[in-house]
Amino acid sequence: ADDRLLGNDAARLWALGDRIACFEISTKANVLDEDVLDTLEAALAVAGRAYDALVIGNGNPRSFAAGADRGALAALIEAGAWDVLEARLLRGQRLFGALRGLDQPVIAAISGTALGGGCELALHCHGAAAHAEAALGLTQAAAGLMPGWGGTVRLLASALARDPAQGTARAFELLLRSRPLGSAREALAAGLLPEATEIVMHRGDVLEAAVAMAAAGAAARPARRTLAIAPGGAAAREALIAPFAAQLGAAERAAAREIAWVLTGGEAAGEVTEEALLGLERAAFMRLARRPEASARIRPARAG
Repeated sequence: ADDRLLGNDAARLWALGDRIACFEISTKANVLDEDVLDTLEAALAVAGRAYDALVIGNGNPRSFAAGADRGALAALIEAGAWDVLEARLLRGQRLFGALRGLDQPVIAAISGTALGGGCELALHCHGAAAHAEAALGLTQAAAGLMPGWGGTVRLLASALARDPAQGTARAFELLLRSRPLGSAREALAAGLLPEATEIVMHRGDVLEAAVAMAAAGAAARPARRTLAIAPGGAAAREALIAPFAAQLGAAERAAAREIAWVLTGGEAAGEVTEEALLGLERAAFMRLARRPEASARIRPARAG
């Protein structure tokens, strides 16, 4: 019997039994293209209505999910299609926000790599089963960009929850890394995985572990704690950038400035809410995308 509930060649939603659904991505390298996002949107509506839990995972041992479709992103930049690009950022932010807002537990089953937008997807899940050797990273700064689907904000929230004093600096350092962290344990300690994460020693057991977590209702949706920060201003931005300034090239320096601007609340005078931070993330991403070297740096880089 075909237990497929909906989907296409890019992604599908399956019924696993016990009122658990599984969202599977199957694009090349598991990039998150428009077809995947369309299917995810439909899947969230079905899972939210008719299922008790949602698992996100696939049968590819090398990749949980890569980032956005870089060819499509570069094409939008080269065409100067700024309205389309900004609409796609907003759509991704809202979709990942809706995933995080589901009342049912959403568990990521992570094997191999979760890079860029794929790591942002994992960050919005309520829990995860991750293979011990999974490699996660918000690696967009290597292409002179930054996360644009809420990853900046989720990482900041996660880092501040772990360490209110140093969380912002920790998040900044992670967002400048051009390479993923080398293990699930490192990623969990750094805040790139949900707090409710089970580390799995054998790759073949990851999906089963995620389904078991989902069935147990592990990692129920977090309380709707919304992040709010006090703005830091120019001095706080400079303090974040200074330790890394000497080792950054021009494009990385531009990304570092924009990342620091978002993490410190932009130009705000009073408390900055999560919704406002998402607006800052979009604005900063758009400024980086408009830089003259942006599309050339995005095209040759590996998916992520």
